Amino acid sequence: MEHNYLFDGVAVLIILWFIKSYFLGRASTEEEKFLYREAPRWLLYFTSGLVCVTLLMMVLVDFGIVPGIPQESTFRLTVASLLLWLAMALYTRWNWGVHIADRDLRGKNNRKMLLLLLLMAFLASTL
Repeated sequence: MEHNYLFDGVAVLIILWFIKSYFLGRASTEEEKFLYREAPRWLLYFTSGLVCVTLLMMVLVDFGIVPGIPQESTFRLTVASLLLWLAMALYTRWNWGVHIADRDLRGKNNRKMLLLLLLMAFLASTL
């Protein structure tokens, strides 16, 4: 069976997107700007760096550059790092939303937090 490198290309694009948005601070969407502005900087850098490193490891294993490491373990590590990054985003949303008095704005924030929890549950189910 021939290997499809489409997902490796997507992983490289995600790495570049994380570098642009969270390390260089050139966020494109309001959600990226919010995370860059409100998240604790050390936590944002740690989790974003972990996602980039694990995605890069996954690509290197797929190309056979790093022999002896099973693909399944790099996949699980990548999913775990994405879960940590989503937990950081959820913490940032919760920490920001605790102090909001406007019920409509707080309701929108709660819906975003629920979507993050659903995404985390989906990713955890792949482990």
